[in-house]
Amino acid sequence: MDFDKLKQKYENKLEALAAFPVWTVEQIKEILNLDFNTIQRFVTAGWLCKFTVSRCTFYSTEKKQYNNQTIIKSVMSIDAHYYVTFNCYADILRLDSTLDDKSLIARNVKKIGWLDNERQFHLYHALMIYPMSAKDFAKVEKLLIDIHNNNPSDYIFVAILIHDTDAAALAEFLENSEKLLLYRMCNYICYKVIPLQRSCYKYLRT
Repeated sequence: MDFDKLKQKYENKLEALAAFPVWTVEQIKEILNLDFNTIQRFVTAGWLCKFTVSRCTFYSTEKKQYNNQTIIKSVMSIDAHYYVTFNCYADILRLDSTLDDKSLIARNVKKIGWLDNERQFHLYHALMIYPMSAKDFAKVEKLLIDIHNNNPSDYIFVAILIHDTDAAALAEFLENSEKLLLYRMCNYICYKVIPLQRSCYKYLRT
């Protein structure tokens, strides 16, 4: 097998794989359109490391030990990056990932950019890497306000990405929140609750 030619052929795919710590095999197939045999050739060549955690198989370009929290964050980040996009605003979207607030970064908030229009909405992803019950919903409420308070403009849109959580119940809680009422009325805070589904989540309890 000529690994040099193989590496040249799949250079873009390998760069995409290296952009995130851990992938599921389903994500590699769906997003990068690589079949199982090609994935195994990458493993044989040493470009991918294959490992198993709690009966789930994962792949990484680096040979490291990953805890469950890191795996879940990576898997969610990949789906967010490829599936929760703002392509409909491509003409006015200005990419800007600058986020200096350490508290927001620690809470898995990622800035996407801002819309170059009259209101200049700033766009964010917020990963809820832990399954949530009703008692946890106030944390999301506070997170939205904290993102707004840290934002350079008055307007934000946040994609709230969840797993193993009642999306309808969370959306209802936020809609009925008295603390968010004024923000919502003035369109200062806009958001969408988006459930992400991967079979590995139920095995990777954090």
